[in-house]
Amino acid sequence: MNWLKSTKTKRTLFGIGFGLLFPIIATLVDIWLKGVPFSLQSVLAVQTQNPIHWIVDTAPLFLGIAFHIVGLRESALSDSNAKLQNSLQQMQEIQSGLEEHFQERTHELRIANAHIEKRAHDLQTISEIVRAVSKEQEPEKLLSLVTRVINERFGFYHV
Repeated sequence: MNWLKSTKTKRTLFGIGFGLLFPIIATLVDIWLKGVPFSLQSVLAVQTQNPIHWIVDTAPLFLGIAFHIVGLRESALSDSNAKLQNSLQQMQEIQSGLEEHFQERTHELRIANAHIEKRAHDLQTISEIVRAVSKEQEPEKLLSLVTRVINERFGFYHV
């Protein structure tokens, strides 16, 4: 019974049902125009006497086929739409993951940059101390100078 729920089957049955209206209406109109009473014999007589009814009687077949093709197309479009929706959802998940990764990496880079800046500052201070040591010859002035530079640059209160 699952096949009755498919789009193709629904469209095909609709086409056949819609197509059945044409021969029924054509036969009823022909009986009415001829003024004969409605009966099974008059239906058969009208059908056999007028060859155009033979063509009209094929309407359910052709409309059933046409609507089956429409159902196939609609089913294919529905499948494509489902695949596209799935792909879109996967892309959104990937984008979300990339954004999280970007945020993490940015935070890590800020921390690393702060650490590098502190190291550069420390190396610059050491460089100044070495310059001062190389220029000063007296030990007492040298100790005072080194103590002051370390205190100012490294922020140590007790040097």
